[in-house]
Amino acid sequence: MTYDLTEVSIESSRPYFLYEFYYNGTYYRYTDYVDEIDQDDETWSPIAITHSSVKQSEDMSKNSLTIEIPIDTDIADIFKGWSPETSLTFSLYRGQFGEDDTIIYWKGRVSSHGFSGKILELECESIFTSMKRYGVRAKYQRLCRHSLFSDCCSCKQGRLCCKWCNICRDLLRVNHICR
Repeated sequence: MTYDLTEVSIESSRPYFLYEFYYNGTYYRYTDYVDEIDQDDETWSPIAITHSSVKQSEDMSKNSLTIEIPIDTDIADIFKGWSPETSLTFSLYRGQFGEDDTIIYWKGRVSSHGFSGKILELECESIFTSMKRYGVRAKYQRLCRHSLFSDCCSCKQGRLCCKWCNICRDLLRVNHICR
């Protein structure tokens, strides 16, 4: 039976959820199942984790997801005492026992948190929320988005590769004189 057929089956459907958090180069992987799950060469640790129902509406701010996690987990340690300095992303996967595939059920980032007794409540906003937000998300220069002469820039200092580099060099010279 394929994943799609198992998903819609009344008798054969046995879903489980995989919760993946990413913060500062580290992945935190959990499952709501009672035993560890090995999926895609990763081990997902069992904890008492739950999430609110997934909604889809025209209003992106209403598509948030609330996750409840015990405070004695590694991910909860990040939120004890202060808010994280950088963004913490979250992916929710749904799988079916007996099938090798999982699907990305929901994806976003943690926008706020709070403690309720021995439970950490994470409020997550959908990845599509930030895409709909007004304003500049990334800054670009005329021909590329890297700072002039940075490690990512293909222009090397002392060797100008295009007319825009001449303009940027002149701007840098003016800025240096004005300081």
